[in-house]
Amino acid sequence: MTNDRQMLMPLAALRKLTGMSQLELAKELGVNNSTVGHWEGGIRIPSLPVAAKYAALLGVSLDHLYGALERNGNDTSRGRHKRRSLTQEEN
Repeated sequence: MTNDRQMLMPLAALRKLTGMSQLELAKELGVNNSTVGHWEGGIRIPSLPVAAKYAALLGVSLDHLYGALERNGNDTSRGRHKRRSLTQEEN
């Protein structure tokens, strides 16, 4: 169950509430721990099936997870980091 404070947290803070490290979360999700770092750093977003499992492990809704991704700087509509997208479009 999420509270108002959790609704504003970025991914890393949500993960830390569970007591899991990036490596532990990665193992649970079946991905590399650098992938979790990319999600938390706003570089990539998880696929929908992985995102659903990710949200369940964090104890949040899928909408909440995608909100946290957007707060990290991800462009969830395009599946990539906003800053990288802008740089690519300028070239």
